[in-house]
Amino acid sequence: MFTETLNPESFWTLSTGTVVELKMKELAINCTHEHPCLSMILDPTDCVWRDYFTKEELVEIEEYEKPVIAALPTEMKVTEQHYNSERESADKGANERTGQDDEPVIRTLASLKTRWNTIHPIVSKFCGHYQCLLNDNRSGLTVEDVILAAKDIFAEMEGHEFHYFDCWKEVLSKSQKWEVHLEVAKDEKKKKKEAKLKEAEKRKASDDEDNDNELLSKRPIGVKKAKDEEAHKRMLNEEREEGRKVLEKQIQLNRERFELMRSRNDMEVLEKDLTGLNDNVREYYEFLQEKITKRMREEKMSQASEGD
Repeated sequence: MFTETLNPESFWTLSTGTVVELKMKELAINCTHEHPCLSMILDPTDCVWRDYFTKEELVEIEEYEKPVIAALPTEMKVTEQHYNSERESADKGANERTGQDDEPVIRTLASLKTRWNTIHPIVSKFCGHYQCLLNDNRSGLTVEDVILAAKDIFAEMEGHEFHYFDCWKEVLSKSQKWEVHLEVAKDEKKKKKEAKLKEAEKRKASDDEDNDNELLSKRPIGVKKAKDEEAHKRMLNEEREEGRKVLEKQIQLNRERFELMRSRNDMEVLEKDLTGLNDNVREYYEFLQEKITKRMREEKMSQASEGD
């Protein structure tokens, strides 16, 4: 591992006693795809480091030897002030012509709830596709690849682009409250599904009992009731069939996207020029190449056996 070639005396120890290089080694061992840590690069804004450092430690890393931005020259300050003054005058004139004031728009609680009710179901659908892809993730795929695939599947299933990607990426995906909300929503969905199954079982038992009573009484049901029951059964069958088709289409899309991305990533890894790389990175790519070729041989043998 790359830390074994470094001098332990030069390791960076934080005020909490945490050794930065050892934490980077942990991530490198657990990493299933190429990550900057393999090149000894640590970006404290990368969310993956939250599992290895505390918030205080990440702040300490980010603030360490932070470059001081020099003050602007006087001439540039004068230019900036002149520009701001001209822009304020132009904005004021535009507001006067349109009858608007320059006060910031303050949203009411009701308007915020209305806006959230619009955003929430759309983002939840995207998160469903994203989580489904993560659960079926293959080796060699980066988080960016999974996000692109989720966006493509969302557009394919919903008929339009995912317009709230920035809202999800910059706000919701970094919010612990949103993660808790997804878990609660998942549990509620599971409970609703179980409740529907129980209700269906009760309804079936009740229908069986009614059928037994009708057989005992030997009283045939009316024509109108028979038509209504037949129409209801037909509607239920159509809904089940439609849901099954949508699910099969989504699963097929997931498989096709992953196969395409896996082939692309496999090709990039196999064609990677290893000359000029350091020993650790070259060893990592050699491991991936060996893993890919082994999988390809197994798939080829499996296809040959199926053909026989």
